[in-house]
Amino acid sequence: MVYIEADTGRAAFAEEGAKGRPEEATLEGNVVLKLFAKRADGSRPDPTKDTAIYSASMQELRFDSALGRITIPGQALIAGNTASFKGSGITVLFSEVAERVELLRVDHTDYIEFLPGTPRVATAAPITPLPTNPSVLATLFAIAQTSTAAPNEVEYKLTASSDVRIQQAQSSITGERLEGWLRMVDNQLPDRTRSMLEPTKPARKSQPSAPTADSAAAPASATAPAAPQATPQPTTPATQPALPVALPADQPVRITFAGPLEVAPLKSTSTELRNNDAFLRITASAPGGVLATDQTSGAHAAGTLLEYGATRRDVAIGSADPFGASLTMPGSGVLIAQRVELSMLSGSARVRGAGLLAQQDPLLTTPDLPDRALRWSQSGEFDFVMRDGQLTQQLSRALLVGDVRASDPSGEFSAQQLQAEFVPIGTDSTRIARALLAGNAHAKGKDGSFLDADAIDVKFNQGKSPTDVAPRRIVASGHVSGERAGDSITTESLAADLGQDESGATVATFIESRGGLVFRNADGIQAAANTMTADPIAKIVDLSGPDTTITRGESVIAGSHIRLFSDERRMDVLTPGSFTHREPGKDGKPDTHAKVSWWRSMSFNDGLGRVECIGTAHAEIITGEIAKDTVDAERVVVHIADVEVPATDTKPASTSRTVSRVDADGDAASNRPVKIEVRRYAENAAPGTERRLEQLLYLEGQRVVADIAASTLSVPVAGKLLTVDRRDETPAPSDKPFSGDARGDALFRWNGSLLMDQKQGQIRMLDSVRLDHRRVTDGSRVELECNALTATVLADRPTETTTASGQLKKAIAEGRVWMRAQGRELTAGEVAYDATGSTVTAAGESGQPVTLMDLKTRAPFAAKWLSWNIATDRFEALQTQPIIVPH
Repeated sequence: MVYIEADTGRAAFAEEGAKGRPEEATLEGNVVLKLFAKRADGSRPDPTKDTAIYSASMQELRFDSALGRITIPGQALIAGNTASFKGSGITVLFSEVAERVELLRVDHTDYIEFLPGTPRVATAAPITPLPTNPSVLATLFAIAQTSTAAPNEVEYKLTASSDVRIQQAQSSITGERLEGWLRMVDNQLPDRTRSMLEPTKPARKSQPSAPTADSAAAPASATAPAAPQATPQPTTPATQPALPVALPADQPVRITFAGPLEVAPLKSTSTELRNNDAFLRITASAPGGVLATDQTSGAHAAGTLLEYGATRRDVAIGSADPFGASLTMPGSGVLIAQRVELSMLSGSARVRGAGLLAQQDPLLTTPDLPDRALRWSQSGEFDFVMRDGQLTQQLSRALLVGDVRASDPSGEFSAQQLQAEFVPIGTDSTRIARALLAGNAHAKGKDGSFLDADAIDVKFNQGKSPTDVAPRRIVASGHVSGERAGDSITTESLAADLGQDESGATVATFIESRGGLVFRNADGIQAAANTMTADPIAKIVDLSGPDTTITRGESVIAGSHIRLFSDERRMDVLTPGSFTHREPGKDGKPDTHAKVSWWRSMSFNDGLGRVECIGTAHAEIITGEIAKDTVDAERVVVHIADVEVPATDTKPASTSRTVSRVDADGDAASNRPVKIEVRRYAENAAPGTERRLEQLLYLEGQRVVADIAASTLSVPVAGKLLTVDRRDETPAPSDKPFSGDARGDALFRWNGSLLMDQKQGQIRMLDSVRLDHRRVTDGSRVELECNALTATVLADRPTETTTASGQLKKAIAEGRVWMRAQGRELTAGEVAYDATGSTVTAAGESGQPVTLMDLKTRAPFAAKWLSWNIATDRFEALQTQPIIVPH
């Protein structure tokens, strides 16, 4: 029911006697209209007792029911418990049959004011303006309506232009054109609950969240910003969009504009009212023509379009330009995109398309990314903390998709997707808790270091202060590669636990890598393994897997478990393994290949200069097709020493490392001695023919020590030595024994010790020494036994590795010497055997004579001194002695 009163009025009635409603009326002077809702029992409201829904005051009102028109030529003031209006030149066209307004035009509007979110139950009807809800024109619609039995739903569109301004407290929105869509039920906005319209969407807890532009490039300094009044973090770029359009629900909203206002019903259902009962859109043609500001925080948003859905409380700002919309929050930075959407019910914001977060408003004239900035190409999602049903500026989750890139003074990162989670601090700030880069993730430091992977996941703890963060753990997975200070790494998965040292710098406390690890450092060392674990505090690295290797140049160490001690410059291979090395040949010489294997373990201590191999150790050195050296032992220890290299005309003095000594031990428990074998083959062998052995040295004993610096080889225990000389200068066979070349095989055995001087080609053996020398030309043989023996064995082509593997030249036997050759046996105190001259010189010992016996005749011969030419069987004797033999 509409109640009207005025100072004067004129009315025309269709029926005589003023029965029924007037068809036409003009009211003047203090005109007051009141709109009442129907009573529950259907009776007429009492204007003196009941409270009106809306009240209007003006000086003149014209009413024509036949035309369905209401005209207010002057100023009108309309107020209710939810809305108020002031303007002039009002024309309303309405349809009683359809129970709706067909057109509303206001020539001049002073203001429209409403209070979002307040109940629609009227409590008073003063004439002065009061706060209203988004149904800013409900009073005007209701003036021309009477109560109806069935709900009447109508959708309206309003337009207003020129200097549009929406003001709420210290927040304002300005633009050129205002459009509004309203759904009216019985000429009021429907009083619907939020759950009936659209349930509030919960935050996605299953998604990780997006870091700041700093957080992945420099995890140690990344933080989410505090509230607007908080001090900005110096190393934190824009981390969340500003919210200048998040209008509080308890403050009145005033709308003003300079142009006319028109309202008309829609012919078809609008998309703007699909999820809202009231929807506003402010537009402008010039870039940044729509501006939303908050004077309290200094935040502002700019674009060419701003939208607000009153029921769902959705806000959007956009532009036709891909980067034409911006949201700026002092201390947090600026968000630039084409369209930003915010739901103040769920606390989620969405950027459709490309976007940019930056510390300062950037110049987008170049493709280069500004410093302290975060950019993406497809979409961005941000979830904010909701508290008591109200949206806060505390970011809880972020998701950026499409060519995500970020930069700050410490470096940059990029990925196809960035997700982050934040934890609230108090009521006004947040701290990043987790950051996940997915899809071609790349992080690069200003120093040139980088980390690439399919995904990089960083977790954070609180730093020195509640708003400060410290990276706690970083995990890179899928095709991981990185480089820093000349060191590089590739693997399938890399994880690191992080902490802070005494200076506050971020350091790794534990590192683990799995799957195809390859590490290279600036010194040219390469490590390959299936699994790697590192304790940077203890400075221990473990490499494991069936194909674990450490390589430097042409040297490779392999084993299924290798442990590195960086502070001790030490490496242990805790499993069976091997060491291989290739030395390129010089001056046309063939390459040399070395291989050492062991069955139990190997330890290399670079600081001490010591390599130890334990468990069935085997060493092999092969030079082309001409040389092969092998060592078999239970334990081998190699000592390495620094050697000063004198300066030359082209190179300064330097220090190099070389092997100084090698100790080899056999396994006495299983009676496995050390075995050393040196083989030399004929050079320039015909292709396809078998290599011909020319020289051989075989040494056996429970312990062998090679002093490389002194060029000596010693065996301090019992052993045997075999030298073979089969060079290609083979002389013609001789008919006479011992008349040909002395080359052949020499087998030495001893029970005490052996010392070999490789440079001099001399061998000294003690205790029960035996020599068996067999010539290759005629097969003749010399056997010798004594207490001590000194032999000279030289090669005709001596080299660094063949000095002791040639022809037996001479042997000097001492103490209880026994010798057999040419069917004769000789005993003496000392014997000198000249193998090349086939002569023997013998002397007695302690008054005992030299004796010589023919084994066929059994005739003995004795003298103090004896010279015997074995080849001619000629004797020279000094002080011969008679010998008595039995008949």
